[in-house]
Amino acid sequence: MGNLWKKYRKVILITSTVGLSGVLGGYIICDDCQTIYTSFKGWLLVSILFFILWKGNEFVGSQLDRFYPWLHYPIKRFSFGIIGALVFTTAVLLLVGLGFNLVLDIPFDSNQMLPLDFES
Repeated sequence: MGNLWKKYRKVILITSTVGLSGVLGGYIICDDCQTIYTSFKGWLLVSILFFILWKGNEFVGSQLDRFYPWLHYPIKRFSFGIIGALVFTTAVLLLVGLGFNLVLDIPFDSNQMLPLDFES
């Protein structure tokens, strides 16, 4: 357990910090997010999204670097990097939103930028 903590300590601390900022943002922005349960759902959503997007886009970039190194293919690498990040990010946002809707019954309304109305 000690080696596991040493290996992932930075990732866990950064992800938790970002998630807690999501809770504080929920308190400031969302009138209905004043309970512990809704705050936990907000923290969970922000943490999961942040971690998956952070590490997933890092993985997409490393795979692109293998096939299109910056020094040899700068235009292709830039173009595929933008396309890869947009496709990956869009897919993750849709899948995590669907998962939260199915598992925690958090509605994602098309009129909302962020799913902060947890009580609906």
